Amino acid sequence: MKKYVAIITSLVICLCMTAQSQDAPNRGQNGGNRREFNPELYKKNMKEFVITHAKLTEAEATNVFPIINELHEKQHKLMGQQRGLMRKGMHDANLSEAEYEKIITQSTELDVEIKKLEQTYFKKLHSVLPWKKVYAVRMALNRFQMEALKQFRPERSNRNDNAQKGMPQKKN
Repeated sequence: MKKYVAIITSLVICLCMTAQSQDAPNRGQNGGNRREFNPELYKKNMKEFVITHAKLTEAEATNVFPIINELHEKQHKLMGQQRGLMRKGMHDANLSEAEYEKIITQSTELDVEIKKLEQTYFKKLHSVLPWKKVYAVRMALNRFQMEALKQFRPERSNRNDNAQKGMPQKKN
């Protein structure tokens, strides 16, 4: 009798493990706690957030967002290069000190390049907005990004279920 109970228990455990492993690809990296990123939704919500928080008019928004989108595309390219450099250091444990130095030097040079891009593009924004509004746009972008990142923290599971995935919540 004990033999049959052990066999049945083993089968149930195997079935549970199989079902759980089949669900894993649908849950993401964090066992279902992490929300999936939707780039289109992110851009849409960012635009709405910046328009609201920087108090942009429709005409101003029409002129501002092509500049912001161009900045973000260029930053994304540079950040991709930076991630590639850093991955090289993470995946190859046999790098020499000189190779690590090269990775760090190139990565920090990319940081500087990203900041110079920001400087250039905020000056471009000034061609369509007064500096006070450029400042408001920059602050809104920073705030949006910080709030959006908070949404991806796995430990923040008490979010509003009706909220859209990965986006900051507007406060009343």
